[in-house]
Amino acid sequence: QDCESSGTSGMCGGVVREAHLELYDTAEICCSSKLGWVDEDQCKSSSTNTAIESTGTNEWYVDHKRQRCVQDCVGAAPCGGLAKRWDERFSSSSACCSTKLWWVDSSSCVLT
Repeated sequence: QDCESSGTSGMCGGVVREAHLELYDTAEICCSSKLGWVDEDQCKSSSTNTAIESTGTNEWYVDHKRQRCVQDCVGAAPCGGLAKRWDERFSSSSACCSTKLWWVDSSSCVLT
């Protein structure tokens, strides 16, 4: 945000002194216009110094680092955190496992 950096909101980036920089009315507009590859909730959160409000969809997606299907939610397993925009989601863990991790034994496919 273009403002004096002495504020206490945590959103101030200082006064813009370069005329070639584009300014946007909201973080949402900036994120969608210029940072389309970044998760929108994460972009808004980072831009405004606020917590992510999304709780997820409770659908299932692959966590490629863990090679497990995880749920799109925040909390204990089987939650794997919030899915990214590009993560393909499934309505059930079995659909996720059989489609994306078919070579992994079904007893260990889901994060526990």
